[in-house]
Amino acid sequence: MNTLHWMRAAAALALLGSTATPAQERTAPLNETERAAHVLSRLTYGPGPGDVEHLVEVGVDAWLEEQLALPEDAGVESLLAQLPSLELSAREIYERYGNRIPNGGSPKERARARNLLLNPRDELMRATALRAVYGERQVAEVLIDFWRNHFNVSYTKAGASNQLITEWDARVLRRHGLSDFESLLLATAHHPAMLVYLDNSVSKRPPTDQKLAEIERDVRGETGSREAGIAAAELASLRGVNENYARELLELHTFGVDNGYKQEDVVALAEILTGWTWSPGRDGTWEFNFNEGAHVPGSKRFLRQRIQGNPLDGQEEGEEVLRLLAGHRRTADFLATKLCRLLVRDDPSNDIVSAVAATLRKHDGELLPAVQTILGHPDFWDRSTLGAKIKTPQEFVYSALRATGASVSDWDALLDRLQVMNQPIYHCDDPTGWSDTAEAWLDPGILAQRWQFAIDLASDKIRGVSLPPYFFDELSEDVPVVEWSRNLVKRLLPLGIGTRTQYALDNLVVKNRFEEPQTLRIRMLALILGCPEFQRQ
Repeated sequence: MNTLHWMRAAAALALLGSTATPAQERTAPLNETERAAHVLSRLTYGPGPGDVEHLVEVGVDAWLEEQLALPEDAGVESLLAQLPSLELSAREIYERYGNRIPNGGSPKERARARNLLLNPRDELMRATALRAVYGERQVAEVLIDFWRNHFNVSYTKAGASNQLITEWDARVLRRHGLSDFESLLLATAHHPAMLVYLDNSVSKRPPTDQKLAEIERDVRGETGSREAGIAAAELASLRGVNENYARELLELHTFGVDNGYKQEDVVALAEILTGWTWSPGRDGTWEFNFNEGAHVPGSKRFLRQRIQGNPLDGQEEGEEVLRLLAGHRRTADFLATKLCRLLVRDDPSNDIVSAVAATLRKHDGELLPAVQTILGHPDFWDRSTLGAKIKTPQEFVYSALRATGASVSDWDALLDRLQVMNQPIYHCDDPTGWSDTAEAWLDPGILAQRWQFAIDLASDKIRGVSLPPYFFDELSEDVPVVEWSRNLVKRLLPLGIGTRTQYALDNLVVKNRFEEPQTLRIRMLALILGCPEFQRQ
């Protein structure tokens, strides 16, 4: 079969979706296999061999408790131990891997220094993919990734991101990601990775007119050339109040866009957070630092409340406001909407969003009771939610590896594929994070890359990735070819396939009946991994 032709046909299938379910079946309750597969599609990166059967056996509630009680898998821990930078603080990463590109060094020396600088970044990206594919604590990984996207920081930010994001992942997301929202919000606001990414580290109170006049005189050279140069650098650094972090804190982290605040509130919040910076450099701690001299003093009016400048100092002032935001009803509504969009469907009903928001308010922003509310709501179990979401590129790649039981010895090749599919780990430049709805991921060009991945995975053509040697054992020549596709579908898609995909599989068998058996097996696997049902979750 012509590969390009098949990829185009598969892309069209995904865009069209599978055949509609008959009306009488749309209202039928989910059976046990469907319930298990549905939960695994939303709270894991896809079922691996035996996962559906295990969840059916123990039930949803017991499975969730089991997931939350699991220690880190010993095999995963041994693999992570081969990535030594994961355990280091930002300061330690700076000392061990920091920018040591020698002045006047040879091209080889400079290249070696650049590679060393990027090593922590590469190891964190490998670790993130490794945990998603191999980790047994799948619920934790999915929810931590939810916060990774919600509180987006990115290696695309020039400067110190290579040193800061490893610690951010370990000490902010992994330490607080399953706790209450207030603790998590405070942790994100205190970490240099966020302060640098959204420019709060350079936000400071504007200079007085007198100070500006003095510096301008020095720049004009009235006190000598050396002093003029120093003054010019000082003038360039006096950027004043930067509103980036304050705006994203409201728009993306708490309330949502245009939800009950005004531009005056953004300005006030930016002033409240002036002086929230960090201590970089050879002599720095590489940790949060409050610079009182950069803080806008005095009281401010924020969300119709007077935030007293005294007796609070600037750090306490900011923490007071962060707690206010974390506990606000608008924040609960916004977080509930995003959680339901992640776990239920792109357009969740007001009923389930309201129920989850009420749970967040009742439990002081704790995440796990909110997840349990979703699992206990009828909307989650409605048949219309089954396969209602489209996998992101990361979810597609991870689920394909988990479903096939593939082994990975070289993660960089997979990371390269995510780059081509437009979702590289920790490389979303936009503060909004990656889109969590289908529309963003249905571009035909990106879909074609998914099918190329399916073909290459089935053909063992991805460097460092291989299917288990026993993978095709059930598709032996002793078994009728018509059973091969049924066996593969049962193993990889517990919810089955629609009539369009079944037709494509039958047609594949007919057109390839004179090919070598292994060729037909590979093409069947590629088509199933590329079919619309596998793109859905």
